[in-house]
Amino acid sequence: MTTSEKNELLDQLSACHNRVNYFSLLAGDKAQGSAMFRHTEEQNRRLNEEIDMLLRGLYADWNGNAAHLKGEFAHINEELAKNLSEIEHDANVAQNAAQASDHIDEVIGLAASLITADDNLECYLGVYGSGYP
Repeated sequence: MTTSEKNELLDQLSACHNRVNYFSLLAGDKAQGSAMFRHTEEQNRRLNEEIDMLLRGLYADWNGNAAHLKGEFAHINEELAKNLSEIEHDANVAQNAAQASDHIDEVIGLAASLITADDNLECYLGVYGSGYP
């Protein structure tokens, strides 16, 4: 996968992350203190960690077909946008929150699958200070 393709995937992931942040705010407004809110906060943290790892591993080998993954992320972004719009308008909040949560888990799984640990990856992940060789 080229660096340009990786950057395109990171753009899609950033859009997902923005929606997850917004979902977290909506969950806080609609159900602060609930299990949904706590789960959303955990998902937000996990996605942030995956994106950080991908940024630090930008020059490592990534797995997968970039075009396919870009389409997957775009589809998930569209679905999240629909779910968030419905939640904003108090339409089927519980159902849309559950669907959004499933989409977030899907994004986290896809992001986690992009890089696999190997001996050469350690230098990209911070063993040598800044995270870059």
